[in-house]
Amino acid sequence: MREHPASLTPRHITFAAGFLAVIAVASIGITLQGWRSRAPVFDLLPHIENAVQLVHSGTLPQHGDTGSYGSYKPPGTAWVMAPSVLMFADLRLAEYVGAGILHLVTLVGIFWLARRHFGLTCAYVSALLYAVSEHGVFLAASLWPNGRPDVFVTLVVFTVLWASRRDGRFLAAALSIWGIGMYIDMAVTPAAFIFPVVWIYERPPVRIAPLAIAAAVVLLVWFPYLRFEAPRAFIDIRSQLLQQNIFPMSYRHTWCNPSAVLRQLEDDNPAPSNQITVQASRDQHGIRAGLALARSILEKAVSNFNVVAVPGAAVAMFSLTAAGLVLSAIPGRTAVRSLSERSRVPPSTVLIIIVVLVSAGLYVVTSPSFGAALVTGVVPDSIRRLLRLVAIGGAAVTAVTPITWAGQKLLARSGVAVESLEVAGRTCVMRVSLTVPWLILLVMAEPGKPERFWWLWPLQLIFLSGFVVGLLPKLGFPRWISWMLAVIIVALVAANGFVVSRVEAWAKAGWAGADAEEIQIVDDLAGRIKADGRREAAIGYQTFFYPFMATYNVTNPRYKVGTEFDFLLRHRHGVENTDRCAEGVSTADEYRVVQNRPKPGEAEPRTYFDAPMESAFRVLRVFDLYRLVKRD
Repeated sequence: MREHPASLTPRHITFAAGFLAVIAVASIGITLQGWRSRAPVFDLLPHIENAVQLVHSGTLPQHGDTGSYGSYKPPGTAWVMAPSVLMFADLRLAEYVGAGILHLVTLVGIFWLARRHFGLTCAYVSALLYAVSEHGVFLAASLWPNGRPDVFVTLVVFTVLWASRRDGRFLAAALSIWGIGMYIDMAVTPAAFIFPVVWIYERPPVRIAPLAIAAAVVLLVWFPYLRFEAPRAFIDIRSQLLQQNIFPMSYRHTWCNPSAVLRQLEDDNPAPSNQITVQASRDQHGIRAGLALARSILEKAVSNFNVVAVPGAAVAMFSLTAAGLVLSAIPGRTAVRSLSERSRVPPSTVLIIIVVLVSAGLYVVTSPSFGAALVTGVVPDSIRRLLRLVAIGGAAVTAVTPITWAGQKLLARSGVAVESLEVAGRTCVMRVSLTVPWLILLVMAEPGKPERFWWLWPLQLIFLSGFVVGLLPKLGFPRWISWMLAVIIVALVAANGFVVSRVEAWAKAGWAGADAEEIQIVDDLAGRIKADGRREAAIGYQTFFYPFMATYNVTNPRYKVGTEFDFLLRHRHGVENTDRCAEGVSTADEYRVVQNRPKPGEAEPRTYFDAPMESAFRVLRVFDLYRLVKRD
């Protein structure tokens, strides 16, 4: 790989820094709008508790929240929250400082990568697209642990430097970033496969000493979580890496009323016991099963682009991104001779082909449809998924060269030379960094979980912008068409529902907004309790909730209906709730918070417990969505 283009002039650096600062502040300002009107998100409460204990008592967090497989996640998010908790007493702001810093890191990484591989114009367009996109604006002030784009972008930057500067210290830095990113959330696991593929293509050096230092740093960071996991035989780590559901079948024994029934508001039928994602049973065969699989993969491939509301725009943007990936790998006619000289198949490629064939054969043999009942019963499903992944991924790696050659021949016949050999080589690591984890997620990610792909969004935007402003003119299109298309894409991406709703709310309610009803209820309730000279009371919650809020109590006592209210009572007013029932209510409740109706929106919870209001309670105050009652 050739070295990066010439450095920017001081004037260009100053302008770029100002541009990135402006769009970072704008996106952070938009997503912070109405911060007072939002109570802390349920999934983040364990991390905020960890951050509070870390800052105020020096207690190292041992684990984070409970994930969709029923396992404890790593506690790294609490460390990112620590600056906010240190600076602000209001824990509604617990995410914003750390998230804002990481957002700026993401924008800088996008700008550096795009400028290096596709030019300065692409760098500005890519950074702007991310700053105004729904994913970018949301993550500018959110630490929801589901794979971090900032970790991914930084990792790719160091991987590019490893390959371009031929320095093994950059590999150690990239691996350190990946290891620390895994401590925040293990959704970035597929990024680890970037390193061996880059080594196969580029052969950059590997140095043992820096790798040993990187391993020591990562182990030091992971030590509290590993110490917690050791007595548990590392079951939570294995659950997340192998996508194994470890949630116990019996969970009601921790409830105060094990006979309580979860119901859904729409049809008043019993609700699912939990929201743990499991792979759907494969009862289809042949062509129908293949079509269903292809549709699922296509839906996952396009999922990040669904932020555009215009029909067909998501597929169009995905197609342009894929075109950028493919065309950036195709060298022009002047590189034919050089490619011919390198056309001999290297031994590593032969090894990959052998591994692919063996993995594919083992996957077929262990498939239930093969009929090898004995073998199928012995081989775990996680091993079969790994074999399928190796087979598909290896086939994709080995197919790059012939696909590139065929594309070059086709374009050469049309008189088009897309890229020089130098540029095509320079974008190799970038292509690997996007296609490898993207392919893995297409195969391994659960359907209906688009957030699994969010951390790939920065590189997808770089290739989208690279095609529009960098490659289209080389295909013979006028420059004005390229610019017009770029403006249209920016406008479509910026006009997403998330940004529009925040801007409208800013105009109506101001930037900070009014206190959320949950805050008002907590303040009112705490005032009544402390007026009696007390710091605790039995408080029940008859509210709508997600099923996991009650069912996860069996493994994590922090999970119960109404935990968000308990959290606010404790940290805003120092008041403790003595009702610890997972279902949120008990016969000993002195106060209850009753929700009148669900919050608007399809994603809002509709599940509730069938617990009729007792006549012994009288209404103290009525809000919009809630009412506060007390036992006589």
